[in-house]
Amino acid sequence: MTTKRNVRVSVEGAMRWDAAVHKAVHESLPYYAPGFLNAVFDGSGVSISFDGDAYTDEEIVANISSLIRRTASGFRDTQEQLLFSGTASPRLTKDDPYEQLCASGAVTPTGYGKFVFAKEFVTLFEAVDAKLKDYCLSVGAFTELYPTTVEAGSLLASGFLGHSPHLAYFAAPARLDHKLLPAFGDTDAWAQADGSHLVESLGSPDHVLAPTVCYHCFEARKGRQIGTERITALNKCHRHEAVGVSGLERTTTFWMRELIAFDTQDRVTEMLEDAVNWTASLLNEWGAAFDVSSASDPFFADLGASNRIFQTVFALKRELRMPVFSGRRIAVASFNNHQQSLVQKFDVKGAEQPNTPSSGCVGWGFERLLYSLFCQFGVDLSLWPSPAKRSLNI
Repeated sequence: MTTKRNVRVSVEGAMRWDAAVHKAVHESLPYYAPGFLNAVFDGSGVSISFDGDAYTDEEIVANISSLIRRTASGFRDTQEQLLFSGTASPRLTKDDPYEQLCASGAVTPTGYGKFVFAKEFVTLFEAVDAKLKDYCLSVGAFTELYPTTVEAGSLLASGFLGHSPHLAYFAAPARLDHKLLPAFGDTDAWAQADGSHLVESLGSPDHVLAPTVCYHCFEARKGRQIGTERITALNKCHRHEAVGVSGLERTTTFWMRELIAFDTQDRVTEMLEDAVNWTASLLNEWGAAFDVSSASDPFFADLGASNRIFQTVFALKRELRMPVFSGRRIAVASFNNHQQSLVQKFDVKGAEQPNTPSSGCVGWGFERLLYSLFCQFGVDLSLWPSPAKRSLNI
């Protein structure tokens, strides 16, 4: 049996050591300190608690020191920039709406970072989605319906499994061997700590629970010639989060509506700009506080540094963030200019253009967006500001 262990990793004085670096390092720590329990960051380093025995304390410190150096270096030349803020001043409810939603049965936790929704949460979900879908249709999008899984090969081609393997939920069937099937119905076997004894009974993990909506869109157009297109879809997304799962702020399964565009680079940029402005105008109309900042994808801490720099310098990814009860601001929507990075990886060709089309997508995350609205306006929809109720028909 292992016992709780603690190590301290210090950082060099000249190293960048801020909230962005802390977050990236924190998300990677469970992979560097098996049995990870907790991390406390301060101005000179990080204190880590864990109960694994795979490495000595010296090895843990050396590995995490290397992780920190690579991460800090990757963030050295990037700095997220606040682009603009909404017209409303931040205001939060007296009590945490998450607790109130759980007490009323509107939100029911059913496992690690996943929920069943009902009552006022569903009422607001449907009202907000109707608004978002109407907007997508108004800019020429047509609707598609997608499956739950994406082929692992597609995520390999896109680069997702290269920069974010830790976020993937792999799906594998039972191996085609009748002798192995009884293991899956063995209660005692499932009671073992990590379930690793069942791995030999699984087939190839050649599918992944979709981490985002737009990968389906690219998968469907792989190797095809297409014209100018706007697509919208509402789907579930799945991302494994080893740390930081808390209420509706950070979940492992969540709903997202996306708007995806294939077009010339100029028109993709125009579409994203219009979507940012429309979303900001809507929240201003409702009286909700928010801001829009440049951002980068949540790359695994020691990978993707050049991509992170490129995204932040050219504002290819923007996030709309809203305040929540904890005092943090969380991203509720993202506006992503892929340029030609994904169409080239999926060999998507333009039928009406001499060159490969560009692509971009907008994603609105429902759990976070709705939670942010409940944090600002309360859980009683009848008491919401009149402009918001009129706009949402509630």
